[in-house]
Amino acid sequence: MKLLDQHTYFGPNLYAPVSVIRFTVEPGPLELANKTLDELESGFLDRIRAVLPEFDPGPESGFLWVLARLANHLQQQSGVASEFIDVVPTGERNQSDILLGFQSPQITQQAWYLAGMLAFHCLQEETISDTGFNFSRLHYDFIQKTKELTLDATTRVMIQACEQRDIPWFRVSRHSPQIQIGEGCHQQRIQGTLTSTISQLAFSLAKNRIATYDLLRTLGLPVPAFRLVRDRDNAIPAAQKLGYPVLLHKISGDVVELLQAGIDCDNTLLRVMEQIKADYDTLLLESEISGDINRLLMVDGHLTAATQYIHPAANSNEDNTAPKKVTKDVTKHVHPENRALAETVAKAIGLKVADITFVTPDISYSWREIGGAVCAINPVPELGPYITNGKDPEQVAFPIIDSMFPPGRKVRIPTAAVTGSNGKTTTCYMLSSILEKAGHTVGLSCSNGVYMNGELMRPEEASFGLKAQELLLDPRIESGVFEMARGGVSKYGCYINESDVVAVININTDHVGEYGTESFEKLVAAKTLVAKLARNTLVLNADDPIVLGMRGNSRAKEIVLVTTRPDNPEVESHLVAGGIVISLREEGKSLPVFKRHGEQEQRIMDLAEVPATFNGAARHNVQNSLFAIAIADAMGINHGNMRDALSQFAMSWERTPGRLNFFPGLPFQVILDYAHNPDGFSNILQFLNQSPVPGKRTLIYASTRRTESISIAIGKMAAECFDQIICCATKEGKGKSPSQLLDEHVNGLVEAGVPQGKILTIYDHIDAVEHAMQRAEPGDQILILHKRNRKEIIWRKIEAIADKLTR
Repeated sequence: MKLLDQHTYFGPNLYAPVSVIRFTVEPGPLELANKTLDELESGFLDRIRAVLPEFDPGPESGFLWVLARLANHLQQQSGVASEFIDVVPTGERNQSDILLGFQSPQITQQAWYLAGMLAFHCLQEETISDTGFNFSRLHYDFIQKTKELTLDATTRVMIQACEQRDIPWFRVSRHSPQIQIGEGCHQQRIQGTLTSTISQLAFSLAKNRIATYDLLRTLGLPVPAFRLVRDRDNAIPAAQKLGYPVLLHKISGDVVELLQAGIDCDNTLLRVMEQIKADYDTLLLESEISGDINRLLMVDGHLTAATQYIHPAANSNEDNTAPKKVTKDVTKHVHPENRALAETVAKAIGLKVADITFVTPDISYSWREIGGAVCAINPVPELGPYITNGKDPEQVAFPIIDSMFPPGRKVRIPTAAVTGSNGKTTTCYMLSSILEKAGHTVGLSCSNGVYMNGELMRPEEASFGLKAQELLLDPRIESGVFEMARGGVSKYGCYINESDVVAVININTDHVGEYGTESFEKLVAAKTLVAKLARNTLVLNADDPIVLGMRGNSRAKEIVLVTTRPDNPEVESHLVAGGIVISLREEGKSLPVFKRHGEQEQRIMDLAEVPATFNGAARHNVQNSLFAIAIADAMGINHGNMRDALSQFAMSWERTPGRLNFFPGLPFQVILDYAHNPDGFSNILQFLNQSPVPGKRTLIYASTRRTESISIAIGKMAAECFDQIICCATKEGKGKSPSQLLDEHVNGLVEAGVPQGKILTIYDHIDAVEHAMQRAEPGDQILILHKRNRKEIIWRKIEAIADKLTR
């Protein structure tokens, strides 16, 4: 069997609704994929069960299904099980995709390889031991390695409780066991039952047993009698004063380690002390309390659960704080005065979550009547003992989660995800400005980078879900705006599972033929995947039939349509059904926007007054403004904030770098834009052609890996509008050199009808800009189409040349 490909997807993706690793395999000439268990070599399943007795091959009997379930079974043994597995033929001869859901991709990969080795050896007729395959050793190593990657049992219980309460959670880092629950500014963190709400002072006090005993005794609460000793000379008198039997502990910092329990005479104490090494700060002698050991789980000052243990046998190496065996849940049997004692202890120490060890002959009787003592306080209790004694995980975890997120407290920040072929980035910039005007601290991830309230924090490609997820970890963020491009969704998955509002602006054939979107149908599927993330509202372009078709797959509570055609029949039927529409209505030079809901209509603002629309001439920015308004309205932002923000929103290098940026102060026009596909180029031409240019017009753009489709389409439009077209090379292009791409680019323009005399090839993009600007005359216009990762260099070059020309 050959492994042809392996790819990891995070969050909802084109293959599954959850995080998966896709293993593309070719079973080989035996066509194992189609063989049932009965058709495989005799004893195949028996040989697997000889080393994994609990393995269930499932109802599907094909070999690949057995392999998939075997890998998932190994995942379950590591403690990070996933419910999702699937086997899907790829369409290629004898090839299939095995999809394994994961919590830790490293564990899933290791489980896959171990499952493959085991299955291969089990296909042979001899037993595994005869093949020399030491599965036991490999399995042991696998389990040991996964312990470093898995979360502890208590943390997993806490996560399950969060999922039950619909609270989002994230790993803070794959190198850290800490978990963030809640988003952005609403976040809390946990590690087991250690929470970010715990007081450091209370935690420190609880870890200091001597200080805890002193405080509780001062408050009149029952604790064991104790003495601190240094050596055997003062240990004997201390023990005699306490009265035998006693426990002996050594204390190093905050660590209290039991040395011996059940010490019943001077000779036993002396013998124990002679064996002690001098690696301690002090020794603690403590009266041994008679009775049952009870663990009381306290949350927010209230008893949540109580578990009782068998008291350790005399002379065993157990003590009041080290239970030997769980016996039963005693929550309902705790006497009210014992409950009140535990509540007072938790309040005295100052802990929101605590595990109190309380020893008493009978938990159902008051300690005041039959005695008892508080013997330890653990500020980070494990939940396992409570769960194994009959408590559902949620019963013990819910109160802890509620202590961090009381009823009514928010766990999510308002978020919006924007996808489409054109206009995503500008729409995100506009929406961010609106949210900032409304007083939010806004995190934005888009193709130009990661922003905080308009300030560029990280200049990088950030138009995919990983960067959105990273923003949700930021405690400063009060709302999030995420550009979700096709590339990231296809290659990596969505990462995030949902967003309050999702907007789909438009869809065209750009990017078809690239990884993950080999067909237009797959491109639509990638955009639809983002649309399905909508939790509350899905905003769709009613004028784009493909986009409008996404209504049927949405789980959003509400669909909002955006249109520039008020007579659109789909809009009318949506209104009749009680839906919301954000529509543009042209009234002379005015471009008023209306919110329509059923028969109600409300005017929001005039888009001709938005600087980014250039008095309505930039129609693509009219549409982008419409979507920004529709999303902001769905997020509950008032219309005054929208008007204030958009009336000040202008296209500039500082606000929208690389998007319709005019360089000021020159006798000729220099425009930098990212019209990277025919639709985008058509939009920019439509805008530029509304203002006559007295001089010559020059277009500068670089060849790309999409030369055949783009060059011809853009060439046909450019031939009529530009006096000169300068073609540059780029390093992009799978399997082709930049010079080959440049040649194809020029040939595409010629094929589109561009006269050879209009075409100039200058290999370097920067050199092309300098060439055009140095030769430009007053009244000329230069349009520079940039590659996204080169816009900064190009703009700085424009600045440098402009500085020379204006001296």
